[in-house]
Amino acid sequence: MELDINGANTIPEFGEMWKQENFACYWCIPLRVKDETKGARKIFRRTNFTPDKEWFEFLEALAGQAAIAIDRTQLFENLQRADLDLNLAYDATLEVGRGQWIFVIMKLKVIPCEFQN
Repeated sequence: MELDINGANTIPEFGEMWKQENFACYWCIPLRVKDETKGARKIFRRTNFTPDKEWFEFLEALAGQAAIAIDRTQLFENLQRADLDLNLAYDATLEVGRGQWIFVIMKLKVIPCEFQN
């Protein structure tokens, strides 16, 4: 999970930022939930630091919680969008139904009905 500085030098923008900010360490961990990557958490540090196992476990726990929060937010937004779509479809159905009802009433007025006793 640590940066390969030689590989990072192949990306000019990253190398420039690295030098300008005086970074010494970098970690990146994927934000994954339900076998889907939601993003990545990047951590930069300006002083040398050698994390221990507990630090990495904490980082992984934070990444897991962030991924869950992103996933729940996306689910909620999708639910809101589906609710809006259903309401619009319902309103459109009512409008069409009203139009057909008016059409039926007008049709009955135009075409006389004969009743037999």
